[in-house]
Amino acid sequence: MKNNRLMIRFDDNTFMKLKEISKATGCNYSVVVRSLVKKQLDELTDTSGNLKLDGQKKARMDIVSGSGKKTESAI
Repeated sequence: MKNNRLMIRFDDNTFMKLKEISKATGCNYSVVVRSLVKKQLDELTDTSGNLKLDGQKKARMDIVSGSGKKTESAI
């Protein structure tokens, strides 16, 4: 398997939470991040591997502002 590397930046609060989870589980950061990403991707896909997103619009967290309020965006 090819080892794909990706740098991801987190705000201080998110990094602190990841650090706490890492310490509590005894796993390093990359294991925690990979586990959380895989869990979320599994929740967004059906048993056939298709995305379970609405074809017209999808609700998404407003990542840019970090406000956490949901917005509607057209696909």
